[in-house]
Amino acid sequence: MLLCLCLASVLPLGVVAGWSEEWTKGEKETEEDSADLHRFAIEHGLWTPDPRVLLGPYEEEAPRRLTNARFLTANNTITTVQVGANAALRCQINDVAEHETVSWIRRRDHHLITLGSQTYSNDDRFHVSHSPPFKVTPGKGKEWTLHIKYAQTRDSGIYECQLSAHPPMGILANLMVIQAVSEITGGPDLYAQEGSDVTLLCRLRNYTEPPTYVFWYHTDQMINYDADRQV
Repeated sequence: MLLCLCLASVLPLGVVAGWSEEWTKGEKETEEDSADLHRFAIEHGLWTPDPRVLLGPYEEEAPRRLTNARFLTANNTITTVQVGANAALRCQINDVAEHETVSWIRRRDHHLITLGSQTYSNDDRFHVSHSPPFKVTPGKGKEWTLHIKYAQTRDSGIYECQLSAHPPMGILANLMVIQAVSEITGGPDLYAQEGSDVTLLCRLRNYTEPPTYVFWYHTDQMINYDADRQV
């Protein structure tokens, strides 16, 4: 009775040991096959190593600007003019090197308007003025001003003053062109007794500079100098 129990207990251990040897042998064969396949792929150019495994996570080095220039004009300035007026967008830069150039770009369509002192726009309303060094830092500060004559509402938008450093650097200027509006106080309908004197008050809105002239019209006829009506 005891002999049977011993045989029953030894037999499963032998079977398990056999299975373990077969498993270890198969695992070694699998590792050898994998190594051979890996070696074959490398020799025949079929394998590309993962750079994350060989080099670690990729970290892009921040670009270094090789320039001493700096902008004196604040970024994101807002210039407001009325339709028909002249607009001026200023860009002051300190310590610009001889090989560096300044350009004005319209951001809406990335149109190059000026480069240095040259204008590259078919619209002759645009031009740039380049002032000599001013007394911010003696002999080093310069100004590039973009001028737009007879500004129109379509000229509104963002413009960039860009310095040709490496990488380029720049500031943004926002131009707002508004339409001046006139209105008669108490209008549009006013009532007066026939033969009485009438005083009409004209007010202007959305203007950035006082008008040079004010014209009064009755229907389509100008009456500023109508002596018969005693205007």
